[in-house]
Amino acid sequence: MPPKRPPVRGQASVRVRMDLSWVWSGSVSKPGPSTAVDLAHVAPFRLGGLIVDPSTREVRRDDGQRQTIEPRMMQVLAVLARAEGTVVSRDDLVDQCWEGRVVGDSAVNRIILLLRRLGTDIGEGAFHIDTVARVGYRLVGAGGRPAPSADAILAPQPAPSDESPTAGASAARFTRRHMLAGGLTVLAAGGGAYTLWRTRGNPVTQPVSQEAQALIDQARVIGQQATAEGTNQAIGMLRRAVQLAPGSAEAWGSLAHNYAIASQHWSPAMETQMRVRAEGAIERARQIDPGNSSAVAAEAMLLPRMGAELRTEQVLRKGLAANPGSPVLLLNLAWTMLNVGRCKEAADLIMLASSDGRPSPNRLYAQVVMLWAAGRLEEAEQAMKSAFELFSSHYAVWFTRLYLFMYTGRSAEALAQNANEEGRPNGVTPDNFTMLEVTARAFQSRSPGQIVEAIQVNHALAKTGTGYCENSIQFAAALGQVDEAFKLAHAYYFGRGFQVADVRFAGDHRVFSQRKNRRLHILFLPSTEAMRRDLRFERLVQELPLGRYWRQSGSVPDYRRG
Repeated sequence: MPPKRPPVRGQASVRVRMDLSWVWSGSVSKPGPSTAVDLAHVAPFRLGGLIVDPSTREVRRDDGQRQTIEPRMMQVLAVLARAEGTVVSRDDLVDQCWEGRVVGDSAVNRIILLLRRLGTDIGEGAFHIDTVARVGYRLVGAGGRPAPSADAILAPQPAPSDESPTAGASAARFTRRHMLAGGLTVLAAGGGAYTLWRTRGNPVTQPVSQEAQALIDQARVIGQQATAEGTNQAIGMLRRAVQLAPGSAEAWGSLAHNYAIASQHWSPAMETQMRVRAEGAIERARQIDPGNSSAVAAEAMLLPRMGAELRTEQVLRKGLAANPGSPVLLLNLAWTMLNVGRCKEAADLIMLASSDGRPSPNRLYAQVVMLWAAGRLEEAEQAMKSAFELFSSHYAVWFTRLYLFMYTGRSAEALAQNANEEGRPNGVTPDNFTMLEVTARAFQSRSPGQIVEAIQVNHALAKTGTGYCENSIQFAAALGQVDEAFKLAHAYYFGRGFQVADVRFAGDHRVFSQRKNRRLHILFLPSTEAMRRDLRFERLVQELPLGRYWRQSGSVPDYRRG
């Protein structure tokens, strides 16, 4: 036997300090087991007309409609339900649902907000969550009664083993109960779990490895950069993810969505290839999960931006009926509503899409534009402040901030931003910054000579790219040059007068807007208000697919409501 090692100096004092950490109010207690909620061991329970199954994170209505929610949402819902209408403190929620980690108020508030929306959406008022000021939260059922919960809702439920004499009976009871509810069976394997759908003939959803899930999550973040590089990298990661997890609807759906984005925005030479790949990935995702939200978003993205507005709306709304609160579907529907002049609805939708607490330049840019279009300037500026603090060098954030300064009478701030060369986004050609200075000075002085110069500079650039032309239409309208704005619009949408190159910006030959995918939302922004007051505007929108959309959908654009 080897000799005992002498004690290390200071070792005893360390041990004493650790023991003292268990002393409180004159008593000694050893650390107990973690109070964190283990969803795999939480029994299903009922809330009004809802069956809540924590182990699968599924909330199912009696009519068969179902929704899978975030793990943290399910943990909080289970803890609140176990309290049977009594108040649960914020500290207790953090201890049981965040494993006692230090979390900010925003993290807790986000989960409570999502659960409240769950109660009103799929729950149809089955429950809501009350905030008790400076104390915590409680779950309340319809009519103000405490929401019912199952006994021992958080009691551990050991999975039966093959050696257990009660294993077969337990499994049989579990299966019968869930079959009566039109439910599903949870199978344990290797410490993990997967779900076998017993309704609608859905195939098995297989477990996803940590490596595959990390790729899916990273691709989602990178893809929301809304750049050619971001989409390309996301596609690469997701192709690897579906190799590692071929049974993941999430991976296939996300891959389909990124392929669809590429088919619409990359070179026209790549469109057919990307479309075929997107359609194949959509099919794979739907074989696993027929209602996969990313596959729905991909289907909508494959439709042309101009001429398929009603069909796009129908696809997205149907997808949202099956996936209430899906950020990707809400974001796409918000843009669709903005494209048809329903700006206030677009603003409401983008705020819902952004309520998950995961900021991205793509969403924040959309927030700014849509809130501004809806006349909610104060909120748009707050969103712009957040966007610039987080993503100051992102091209969409940087340019939108500068444009907002110009359109709201702060040209001096626009000029200062443009002059700060170190803060400029990468990959932008110098002629862009020259154009911005000339245009901002015209907005600042309103001098006829400087306005003419700005119009000439922008008209020349408008021929070289769709992005330039979109900006030129808005600049001309906002500077009072309405005739020029209509000339540019006819060139942009119909190719009249001159042809606008499909490439977005002349310096970047990776992003395109073909004629069928030209952007309609610019016609409904505050920058083009002078065009909407002109008699020619009605002729323009009737010639565009907008008039047909409004007639077929029975909707009215905001500008006609006054």
